[in-house]
Amino acid sequence: MNEMAMDNKVAPAKNYLMRCVHPEDKEKLEKLIHRPGAALQLAAKLNEDFAVDLDITVKK
Repeated sequence: MNEMAMDNKVAPAKNYLMRCVHPEDKEKLEKLIHRPGAALQLAAKLNEDFAVDLDITVKK
């Protein structure tokens, strides 16, 4: 996320959350993510709980 927008991390976090949320909960999430820091905290928690740990090796 940091590489995508060094000066704005909130907009990508909001987009990420809106894509992950169940459609019937989008309105509730939209109200919540406007609170200062909420989008980044929610995105971090979502990644912590659901992101898969990958073992990646890159060769040049």
